[in-house]
Amino acid sequence: MTAKAQIKPREKTFNITNFIFYAGAAAIGAALKIFYDIAGNDQLIFMIKTASNLVALFYNTDFFYDSKLGYVSHQLGITIGKSCAGINYMIIVLLMLAFSYIHYFKSTKSKIIYFAVIFPAAYLMTILANSSRIILSIKMLDMSWLYNSFSKETVHLITGIFTFVGFLILFNFLFSIIIKKVRKRNEEFT
Repeated sequence: MTAKAQIKPREKTFNITNFIFYAGAAAIGAALKIFYDIAGNDQLIFMIKTASNLVALFYNTDFFYDSKLGYVSHQLGITIGKSCAGINYMIIVLLMLAFSYIHYFKSTKSKIIYFAVIFPAAYLMTILANSSRIILSIKMLDMSWLYNSFSKETVHLITGIFTFVGFLILFNFLFSIIIKKVRKRNEEFT
C-alpha cells in the first residue's frame, strides 16, 4: 500500500480573521437583500437584462423592456422582471461560497483574493442558474398534462426549486474541486 499525501481541510476552529470575512459576507448579503427590497426593474437591469438576453438567444425571440414590468416577450408569453432577477439566489450562492471555503485559506491575502473571486463567480453562477430556470419553466408551460394536476404557479415553483437546488449542489461540487486543486499547487493555501 502506497502512502499518498492526503489534503486535509484546515480545522474549523475559531479564527478572528475568518470571523471578519464571515461577518463581511453576511453584511454584503444583508446589503444585497435590502437593495433588492427597495430596487425596481431599472435598478435590477444588470440581472434581468442578462437573463432575458440568454432566454431570447435560446428561443430565438425578442424581448422589449418596460420599466414597470421588466423584459416582456409576447411570443413566449412571459415577463422577466424583479421577481425573476435572482438576487436572493445570488445571496445564497455568495454566502455558500464564503462560508464553505474561506477557512481553507491560510493568509489574509489569499482570503481577500478568494473573496474578490467569489463575487463575480456568484453573479455568473446566478445568471446561469436563473436563465436555466426560466428556460425550463417556459418548456414546462408546453407540457399541458402537468396542468391537469398542478397549477401553473405550482409547476413554476417546483421547477425553480429543483433547478436552483441542483445548481447549488453542482456549484458547490465544482468549487470543492477547484479549491482542492488550488491547495495542491500552492502552499499558501494549505
